[in-house]
Amino acid sequence: MNDDKAYDLLFSTYEKNFPFDLLYQICNHYFGESRIKGSHHTYKTGFQSSCARITIQPDNGDKSKAKAYQVKQVRNAVESLLLKE
Repeated sequence: MNDDKAYDLLFSTYEKNFPFDLLYQICNHYFGESRIKGSHHTYKTGFQSSCARITIQPDNGDKSKAKAYQVKQVRNAVESLLLKE
């Protein structure tokens, strides 16, 4: 998947049904490799703010989906990163 398509999906898809694998790919692209502990993937965003670190994990009910609040956190961090550039 190219970067533009992933970015478009992140900003146009409803948070509740966002695929975890896609969120993982987006985080790896924008924030680098994660530190993995169990099912949690933690990323350093490089910001000195409330979104300095982001942790993502699959939803408990449907392991193929990401948790909605984590999709929002990633969306805000990517937006901040792109505005910073």
